[in-house]
Amino acid sequence: MARQFRPAAIVCESIYGFDLARRLGAALAVPVLIRSHNIEFRYMATQFRLARTARQKLQIAAARLHLRRYEVAALRSAAAVLDISQSDAAFWHGRGMRSVSWVPPAFPDLEDEADTGPVWADRRFDAGYLGNLWAPNNVAAVRWFLDTVLPLIRQRRSDIDILIAGAGAAPDLARKIAGTPNVTLIENPGDAVALRRQVRVLINPILAGGGLNTKSLEMLFCASPIVATPFALAGIPDEMADAYEVAGTAQSFADCVIAALARPYAANAARLAARERFGHGGVAVLSGLLLQEIAAHRRDGSWR
Repeated sequence: MARQFRPAAIVCESIYGFDLARRLGAALAVPVLIRSHNIEFRYMATQFRLARTARQKLQIAAARLHLRRYEVAALRSAAAVLDISQSDAAFWHGRGMRSVSWVPPAFPDLEDEADTGPVWADRRFDAGYLGNLWAPNNVAAVRWFLDTVLPLIRQRRSDIDILIAGAGAAPDLARKIAGTPNVTLIENPGDAVALRRQVRVLINPILAGGGLNTKSLEMLFCASPIVATPFALAGIPDEMADAYEVAGTAQSFADCVIAALARPYAANAARLAARERFGHGGVAVLSGLLLQEIAAHRRDGSWR
């Protein structure tokens, strides 16, 4: 089937399928590129630290075996590495990997529909978080918000309605949400974009993880202010931070949510620039790098 398709290059999503991608590349005589989403050996170490059950720790421990050695070897073997995180790309550059380029995710469809959806007054929720609810770092983020930030918000807005939505909620987290007044859990939403547009203030309380937090980018295209921790902006250029309300403590996070609910939303210059970079502009960057690698391969007839 791959021969019939006659690809000019193979892009491997993350390092984990690289052995197969490399064999295909050799058989078809085409370059193989890796789309890197994290510094995986660091990311998995964080997930192991935050895991709450023995079973989860055992699963992550197994995944970490020889991971660093495998990751470095895969990245060095690829014709090019397209890293979603600017800071992760810099990390690998510091270790001599010049084939790594920063190519963040692109959401052209979201850019085309930016700022659409229900008007502010008609939205169902005051504040909301959307992301998977099983990864240990996401679970820790939601628990921090519910345990530490939400009580501070409710000192001033006792009637606030909160949305927590995502795939595969961990059982203990689902029970916690169910027992918290005015907090709604929606598991496995059919249309995350439509649901996000039902929220007045979007939040990203993530405190640990790796790579670039994709949720932070998807939120940019909604007609809502975004309150995020500094970690939620890791891997995003510093000049785009003004597209967010950045809060590093529970009190400042609560203050930002309250303030965002009190004023009309308007996209500022940083947000408009970020939308272009992570919308159609991002597609142009990715296309350009792919064409560059294909041309180089055809010119010299080899791949690393």
